Amino acid sequence: LAAAEAALSVLEDGEVTAALQVRTEELIQAFAVSALGHGVPAQMQGRGGHIHWYFTAEPVRDYRQAARGSRARFVAFAEQLTAAGFLVSPNYLLHHAISLAHGQPEIDQLIRAMDRGLAAASEVAA
Repeated sequence: LAAAEAALSVLEDGEVTAALQVRTEELIQAFAVSALGHGVPAQMQGRGGHIHWYFTAEPVRDYRQAARGSRARFVAFAEQLTAAGFLVSPNYLLHHAISLAHGQPEIDQLIRAMDRGLAAASEVAA
């Protein structure tokens, strides 16, 4: 209980959530630029450190829309992230997260890995 109380006091002012949102937006924008550059219909969504990649051009607002994305392209993408040292679930619909412990060097490394992943995804038929 003491640990939960301490965590809540750290989160109370919103600075942690705001910092995570800045990092999340940086990742989303970098992914969008890279997906466009590789010609891959994909989008990254997230908020406050919670993230996921959807390999579809259709806007994703619910489970059914998410489930229609390309699992094969996600697998090719995820394999590249895993090879770069990131823990990525092979489950296409399982979301991922970053934490405040992930600083700019880790964000930059993830951006590079996402670009390699999108390059691999571009070679997979939808």
